[in-house]
Amino acid sequence: MGTPEVFRSGHTPADPNHAAAVADGTPPAPRGSGPGPVPPENRPGHHAGKDQDKPTRRPPTPRSARGRGTGRRRRAEERSATAARPAAGTAGSSSEEHPTTFAFAFDDARMRLAARVAGVTPDTSGVEVRGGRLTVRFGRWSLRTPVANVAGTTRTGPYEWWKVAGPPHLSLADRGVTFATTTEGGLCIRFHEPVPAIMPTGLIRHPAATVTVADPDGLAAALAAARDAAAAATG
Repeated sequence: MGTPEVFRSGHTPADPNHAAAVADGTPPAPRGSGPGPVPPENRPGHHAGKDQDKPTRRPPTPRSARGRGTGRRRRAEERSATAARPAAGTAGSSSEEHPTTFAFAFDDARMRLAARVAGVTPDTSGVEVRGGRLTVRFGRWSLRTPVANVAGTTRTGPYEWWKVAGPPHLSLADRGVTFATTTEGGLCIRFHEPVPAIMPTGLIRHPAATVTVADPDGLAAALAAARDAAAAATG
């Protein structure tokens, strides 16, 4: 006797009356009824009146980013304040805080050659106003004196090259000393008290010294400012 065949309903899993759907508790749809109409909001091309996923305002800035921005603004303000301060070397500042160095002018071939023979080069020469003192370097020669000893300055020149070329030159008329590297002109610095220069022993002292720096007007201004600062400090 054969095994009786299990009755099959004839419904496929795609059919709403399939056994799985019935077992789920979903009432079976009438056979042949098919799916219902698609809601308008689910139809292609439909757009909702308000997009739920789109933010309506700018997201807040993280606290750490706000701190970095504030730091950058503070640093920019500090740089602006620093730029607005008076530059170094202006009136009211001392020469010790802001030293000034002036180079000799080497613009004449004959004077440059004569200076080199005497051991005077751009590296071994210069005039410096610093710490309330005036210092002249000219190869192996030098002159040092307080700026308070400077009585005044005068522009001089031009000069005859054979009278000033080479080592420092002594004036037989007034014992002034000339440190020259050009014939174009220079600055004569007068002293209250004569100072030694051409002879390190101090046997000869000079009431004035002429230096042919590239910026004589700048040197005159620096000496005047340093002298005024020294006078204010002692007064």
